Amino acid sequence: MIGILTFHASHNYGSMLQAYALQTVLLDWGYDCKIINFRSDRQRIIYPEPGKFPQNKRWKRPFLFLLDLPYLSSLKKKYFYFEDFLQKELNLTPEYATLEEIEKDIHQFDILISGSDQIWNLSCQDFDWAYFLPFTNKIKKIAYAPSIGPNVKKIIENKGISIAQDYIRQYDCISAREMGTADFIKQISGKNAEVVLDPTALVHKDHWLKFISPDPIVKEEYIFLYAPGYNKDICESAKKLSEVLNIKVVVSLPPDYKYFYPSFIYKCDVGPKEFLNLLYNARVVISGSFHAVLFSIYFSKPFYAINGNKDNRISNILSKLGLENRGVDGTQIEGSIKYIDNIDFSEVDKLFEIEKESSFDFLRQSLS
Repeated sequence: MIGILTFHASHNYGSMLQAYALQTVLLDWGYDCKIINFRSDRQRIIYPEPGKFPQNKRWKRPFLFLLDLPYLSSLKKKYFYFEDFLQKELNLTPEYATLEEIEKDIHQFDILISGSDQIWNLSCQDFDWAYFLPFTNKIKKIAYAPSIGPNVKKIIENKGISIAQDYIRQYDCISAREMGTADFIKQISGKNAEVVLDPTALVHKDHWLKFISPDPIVKEEYIFLYAPGYNKDICESAKKLSEVLNIKVVVSLPPDYKYFYPSFIYKCDVGPKEFLNLLYNARVVISGSFHAVLFSIYFSKPFYAINGNKDNRISNILSKLGLENRGVDGTQIEGSIKYIDNIDFSEVDKLFEIEKESSFDFLRQSLS
């Protein structure tokens, strides 16, 4: 039995989809596999059900509640779309809230995998040492494509770095999602980490299409803007692009930003499947999100990664696929519009296949 420990329950599109992807690959290969259903109290607070205050109230929450109020029905739909995907599409263990609870049942697994996403970003709000698999060394431990996030220097300076160092040295097989994380692993532990693709890249495009309804959520032509949080550069770039192309911007962002960009179309009731729908049917995607960039590439969709060349996660994949010119800053967007459709996705797909085979090889060898 293989156990995967990752950010599967974060109400974040990329987090949940990458967890699904890694499990899908292992199940397709014939392995008995479960995602360890770890949902810490901290994670529950970060992703509360809309309209309900978490027990550990933040002082900002009443203000945010008032801003959310006009969109409460849509936000509740979004919450339940995530929970529905979690329960129906993932093969889960019973739920655990602490590392100690997981440890009591850890003997059921022969192999443990630290999944992908920013699980080793010590600065993440829902970070927990459980994602370093600090359990008995009698179980084989594999790290598949973990990330420390966009800021390597910030993680190196974190006071928990010596703990991370000890845990990393206990892994049998180790990889990283981008070169910045691989360099971090080498620097603190002396271990060489192979750079592999995010799990979402290991699943064929046709598999993702089965989650997309034949009916587009937005019927008209549009620009899809996605960022995990408000980013002025991305919003301003989308606004400029909208003016030049004369089409609307559809946004999956918290609704309080509507007061800054009232012309945008705000879609709050968007779960993982709806996210894929909005991205797949867009005229162009504009984002600073690693997974929005990846799915744009999977779906052969024109895209811009705003400030992508300053993010070691995004710049790594753009460089591998010859798409460096898609990482632009806000001041470059107008000059880049004439190249909007200038991507040879047939060449990109060839490069992707090479990277995919290398990633499959690492995973197969690690499991054998």
